[in-house]
Amino acid sequence: SAAMPALMSICTTIEVRSNWLTYLLEFAQAAQHYGLSSDLVQITTPPITPFERKYLASEQPCWQLLCSADEQV
Repeated sequence: SAAMPALMSICTTIEVRSNWLTYLLEFAQAAQHYGLSSDLVQITTPPITPFERKYLASEQPCWQLLCSADEQV
């Protein structure tokens, strides 16, 4: 995305949540290009958005990607 350089310049920590694993894997790869390390886990906590609630209710996995400039994510 054309917005990626701006996003990376204003944040040192980014959390992205989705049911689309491929999107998160691609985001992690892009974040790595900007020096961020990533940690991807399946969401096992209660949903925080209506979208998560909908996908979890239909038994679709949701994922959380944490990207950080720190080496410890």
